[in-house]
Amino acid sequence: RSCLIRYNVSWDGGEEFARIIAEAIVYNNSGNWQINYTLISFDILNNYSTPVNDFELELYNSSSNQITPDDIYDYYHGWWAPPEINNMSNGVELIWRGEPIEAGQWMHFGLNISKYIDDSVLSNVRYNWTTHCGVGSYEIYYRIWNGTEWSPWYNVGKNESVMFNLSSKGYDNSGEYYIEYYAVDDLGNNYTTPLNETVCVDNSPPESYVDVEEPSYYKSSEAIWYVTTHTPIWINTTDSNACDSGCQYLHWEAYIDFAGMWIPCNVSVWNGTGFENRSSGNETSNKLLFHFNEECHHLIVYYGVDNVSNIETMHEIEFKVDDSPPDFSVNVPNGSYVRSDTDITISPYDTGACPVGSYHLIYNVWNESSGWKYDITDQGTWPSSTYPVTINLEGECIHYINLTIWDELGNTAYYNLTYIVDNSPPVSHVDHDNNSYVSLSEKLRLWADDMPEKCP
Repeated sequence: RSCLIRYNVSWDGGEEFARIIAEAIVYNNSGNWQINYTLISFDILNNYSTPVNDFELELYNSSSNQITPDDIYDYYHGWWAPPEINNMSNGVELIWRGEPIEAGQWMHFGLNISKYIDDSVLSNVRYNWTTHCGVGSYEIYYRIWNGTEWSPWYNVGKNESVMFNLSSKGYDNSGEYYIEYYAVDDLGNNYTTPLNETVCVDNSPPESYVDVEEPSYYKSSEAIWYVTTHTPIWINTTDSNACDSGCQYLHWEAYIDFAGMWIPCNVSVWNGTGFENRSSGNETSNKLLFHFNEECHHLIVYYGVDNVSNIETMHEIEFKVDDSPPDFSVNVPNGSYVRSDTDITISPYDTGACPVGSYHLIYNVWNESSGWKYDITDQGTWPSSTYPVTINLEGECIHYINLTIWDELGNTAYYNLTYIVDNSPPVSHVDHDNNSYVSLSEKLRLWADDMPEKCP
């Protein structure tokens, strides 16, 4: 329910210049009717002979009640809504500003006022129209400081706002610029004293770089990095140019070679507390730590974006992942009998889906009579040479060859070979002594013994 109060305002019963409706919205609170809020609408006539620009409404405090901007909840969407609401020392001022209202034109305004504001305030209301008396024509002048010198003064047509970019004035470099400006009307009155704005221009994109930790090997003949699935790889983006705006994010994508085609693949990405599998991302921390999950040929695409949307040229970097240690072939089968002049040739080779192809081999030899040929506790004393490696075993009987083979990534394998060296010819025997007499029918037995006391 509501209660309406209407009244019109005129000079001595003459022409009306204000029509006011106050509507108190009430509700039944357990049998008691109470005001919920008050709506007030104003229809005001511009009774001046010239156009007006502002409508100012003032509500004053009473001895029993005070009004603040918080007591005005809402407003009707009339001319140039919403109003500007200001707190005065003795009340509240509302100002509607807009396009000129011509003489003799009515305009509608409205307010929603707190239920706690009573008639002691609402009966003490003042309003007035305001007209602006400017000459109405102006020009804006401005100039630019580039850190070295001022530009000439620029201006545009009368009553026009200025809109420009620095490149249109020949300024293309990143850095700090100052813009000084002022406006003058047709009478030469400065509307403003010269004002100054500072702007930072960032035309340069971020720069990203890759840091490959160990184990890793850059193979210059292929211009490619070889790594393992345990190699930490960092991508970092920085925006360190003059007046840089800072990095917004680092974008990256991961691919694997599948039958000659790049297809997306997951890599293990550090999220701050642990690793998670992802194939791409926009890292707002501007850094990425990851490692690969499987062997073979991979591609990483990445670029940085700064806070003014400068985008770095897209970069690509390829990796080959090798977790497999080298292996070897030997010309004499393991466990064979050999002589000391037998060449045992060992040929190492790398293995895996994407082998790095560069390897190292060292060896040590043991035999029954003298033990290890080189210090078994210090592999730095073990010989290595160009490949293949040829070994001749010294002395007779059992020999062990201990091999250690590793590639440039540290993938290492250990092997053992066993050989039996026999350098002695067999010993022949006959049942009868030399120069003894035998009959024509007597059988002679000839037999041989191969190293009966060594390694037959």
